Amino acid sequence: MSDVQAIVSQEDQDTKQCHGPCGLTKPVGEFYPRQGRNLTTGNTCRACVCDRKKQIRRDRPYEVINRIYGIDFNSLWVAQQGLCRVCGVAMLPKGYDANSAVVDHNHKCCPGKKSCGKCVRGLIHRKCNLLIGFAEDNIELLEQAIKYLASCKESLT
Repeated sequence: MSDVQAIVSQEDQDTKQCHGPCGLTKPVGEFYPRQGRNLTTGNTCRACVCDRKKQIRRDRPYEVINRIYGIDFNSLWVAQQGLCRVCGVAMLPKGYDANSAVVDHNHKCCPGKKSCGKCVRGLIHRKCNLLIGFAEDNIELLEQAIKYLASCKESLT
């Protein structure tokens, strides 16, 4: 085998055709590693995988939520009448707005990306979820924050 043939052969090994919608030949580094198999990479490039995940989240958001949290989003929504469990104000059923509904669960029970479903506390606004999350579920910290806000309010009157 000549040097030129060896270089071409090496380049063929470093690229792979995507079996996803793009169908492009791309460097192997643009494919996710295959987990639990002898193959080094999957057959669909990272860009196609990301596009597919975005499409699923956009087209079927409740399916994704139900799978991740082990709940029935619609039943929870109806039970709460579309109101936030923290502040009691109406929520948007989907989207990424501060007033959109998110699933609140106890991270000490299920710290990963999936939930057992038993630790789900309810649906709350995204902004309320951030409040609880930054406080790290620390009730004493939240009580101190309430006292602080109350004292500031009194000093203004």
